[in-house]
This record gives sequence, C-alpha cells and structure tokens, in this order.
Amino acid sequence: MKYEIPIRRMIAYIIDIIVFCFIVLLFSFVIKDNANVANLNLEMNSINELALNHEISFSGYITRYANIIHDLDREKVFINILNCVFIMIYFVFIPYFFEGRTLGKKIMGLKVERKDGELLMLNDLIIRNLIINGLGFLLISLSLLYLSSGILYFIMTFLLGILQVILVIASVFMIIYRKDHRGIHDILSETKVVKVEK
Repeated sequence: MKYEIPIRRMIAYIIDIIVFCFIVLLFSFVIKDNANVANLNLEMNSINELALNHEISFSGYITRYANIIHDLDREKVFINILNCVFIMIYFVFIPYFFEGRTLGKKIMGLKVERKDGELLMLNDLIIRNLIINGLGFLLISLSLLYLSSGILYFIMTFLLGILQVILVIASVFMIIYRKDHRGIHDILSETKVVKVEK
C-alpha cells in the first residue's frame, strides 16, 4: 500500500506525543508557579481588559503584552529547559540506544535508520529533532530570552514559531507525497523511517 509507511509514522508519532506530553504533565505538577507568574498573569488579564474596552492604544497594548510574555518566559525558563531535556531523552537517546525506535515506532513496527545504511549517530537524531519536535525553536527561544528585550523577543519568537509550523507542515506533506516518504528532518539528517522486518 502506497501510504502504509506515512500512516504508520503518523500513528507512531501520535503515540509518542501522547507519551511525551504525559511525562511533561507529570513534571509540571511537581513544579509550582511562583508569585511572579501569578502577578504577570494578572497583569496580562488587566491589559487584555484595557484593550477590549479600547482604553489602550494598539501599540501600547503590543508593547506591554510583549514585555509580559518576555517576563513570563523568563520565569518559566526552567520548564523550557526541562522540555529540551525531555525531547533529548525521548526522541534522541531512546532511539539511539534502542535501534532507532521510540515507543510509538516500536508499536507500529518502524525504526529510524541512516539513509546510507551506516550506524545511526546521536547527531543524526539531534538534527531530526531540531525541526520535527521543536528542539531548535526551544533552544533559539531560550537564547533570545537573554539576548533581546520584550518587543524584539516577542517578534523573533513569533516568527520562529511560524517557521516551525511551516517546516512541520512541509515535512508532513513531503512524507505523504514523496516516493521515499522523507520529510525535511529526514533529508537534513540523512535518515529514513523504515518498516522493521520480522
């Protein structure tokens, strides 16, 4: 069947995302928001009300909104670092040590391997995850958090977020319609996803 591997990949990815989100959710219950986060959320609600009541200019709203987002992200930097660590563990180290398989790929009878047949390396898996699982977005956003101010940070992360979505959508269409079923992340990392022979 022409679309067997793309369908299996999609189901495997859904399984992996559910497992990954469950792990992150468990840790988010342990990590409590501090008082600054609660105050920033109140300030966000306040400026949203001002905007709805037309009591603040659009540029004033955007500037204050961007500054609050920047401050919120600074307060939640530990959570973003944990997300990077979890992505590395689940989508890089687990496939590296378990023959190119995550739990979803194992269930669906798939694995990641190098296109040239050589041994799968850590850098191959890291390159894949820079695009498909947002590791690149998270790392750049964490860097920008300390290298830029509120409005610049907001604009850059907004544009990076759009780029991330475009890359993922393009990869999905490439996986579905290319003969070799390889997305952007597969091509850049010189890997492919194949069925496991039983």
